Amino acid sequence: MGEVIGALGDSITGALAASVIDRPDARRRADIEHGLCLNCGTLLAGNHCHRCGQSAHIHRSLSAFGHDLLHGILHFEGKTWRTLPMLAWRPGDLTRRYIHGERARFVSPLALFLFSVFFLFAVASVAPSEGSLNAAPEQIRTQMRGEVAQFDRDIVAEEKRLAIGVLNRRARDRSSRRIVTLREDRKEVAEALERLESGNPFAGIGPAPDDFAGVPILGDKIKKAQANPDLLLYKIRTNAYKYGWALIPLSLPFVWLVTIGPGMHAYRLYDHLVFTTYSIGFMMLMGIALSLVNIAGVSADSLFVIGLSYAFFHMYRQLRGAYRFSRASALIRAFLLAISSVIALTLFVLILVGLGLFG
Repeated sequence: MGEVIGALGDSITGALAASVIDRPDARRRADIEHGLCLNCGTLLAGNHCHRCGQSAHIHRSLSAFGHDLLHGILHFEGKTWRTLPMLAWRPGDLTRRYIHGERARFVSPLALFLFSVFFLFAVASVAPSEGSLNAAPEQIRTQMRGEVAQFDRDIVAEEKRLAIGVLNRRARDRSSRRIVTLREDRKEVAEALERLESGNPFAGIGPAPDDFAGVPILGDKIKKAQANPDLLLYKIRTNAYKYGWALIPLSLPFVWLVTIGPGMHAYRLYDHLVFTTYSIGFMMLMGIALSLVNIAGVSADSLFVIGLSYAFFHMYRQLRGAYRFSRASALIRAFLLAISSVIALTLFVLILVGLGLFG
């Protein structure tokens, strides 16, 4: 897939270059000056055929091909710039207006979703990485070694306090419990560090193959995944791109359940489908934006909090605007929709893991 994305980038670059190099003259700018549409033969009464919609002027230049390429892939036209701001700030109005017939003014929810999936995969493909999950950054390993050493110092300090014998009974019990907790935490960090330094960060994590002795195929698949986690995650990422559309049918029933109530019989399943598709498309675009900001150096923890907060706010705004709920009703339904989104996303991840194991 990387080759496809690279080729696509080259095509776009070539088209842009061609638009600068190949400036069509007046003769080539209009290859047709006839009175009939070249597509369907209808008599023209303007710049476009009123029967099939084709332009009266058919260009045959590299710049025209570049325009068609950009238009087909990125949909660079007025409706994009009308859709994206509304999707970000007034998603409920966008959803309602599209449902009620303003289709030509806005990018369709499905087109927006497909573009978001493609863009998300492109960003994920070029995002900087260490090249392998097995190659954990040295700074992480150094930090974990420091944590293990700090646990050792704290344990020694507590043991010295107990050995002195000056603590009362309650203080001794508290110190003993703290030593137990410190040792458990130290063991957890030390085991994680050992997995990183051994070259397999997932060794020993998850169910053991022996737990599925009655299902030998599953046990064998889990054993292979634990032995080669990079391959499993590569399959998961590839399948996430190919089967991203599955998020829509997984989320649709939850949207329908969340919007049940008095007066909601007027809304059809199509309306919920438009709501769901626009919502998922925006969440993907927001994830892309936050990823790019993170690549620029902004803290991932801060972006995570910002992303979660705005995702909830976006659900609230879209529910309130699309279905005309009151503030209190939209707030409660947004909370339920947020929980439902986690469930739908979990189901999607489980599907991807299953496809990665057996695909």
